[in-house]
Amino acid sequence: MADYLYQQYIDDVLSGRQVVGKWVRLAVERHVSDLETGEDRGLSFSEKAARHVIDFFGFLRHSKGEWAGQPLVLQPWQAFIIGSLFGMAVARFSVDKARESIRQGSMRAIREPAAGPP
Repeated sequence: MADYLYQQYIDDVLSGRQVVGKWVRLAVERHVSDLETGEDRGLSFSEKAARHVIDFFGFLRHSKGEWAGQPLVLQPWQAFIIGSLFGMAVARFSVDKARESIRQGSMRAIREPAAGPP
């Protein structure tokens, strides 16, 4: 299911089935470009690493409130962000890209849980 969410979101954005803003479309296009030509710039993508991190969220549970005890379920856009960040390895250090993206994220997105109830 993780592969479906991740890849389906990319396909839906590129085909226009998923309506997104300019910056999201550019992020998806950049990711696809990185997959195609990233090796020239020292980037590589590990589908296994992306799947591993996305699957990890299936083990997490809400700890408070009305959803306490229920598993975190990623939405397709969340699976795309997590998969593209942690699946992409920079020649120097793979965590650099993830750290920079998290740092630039909005405070609201950081404060709220990454996933809602199933």
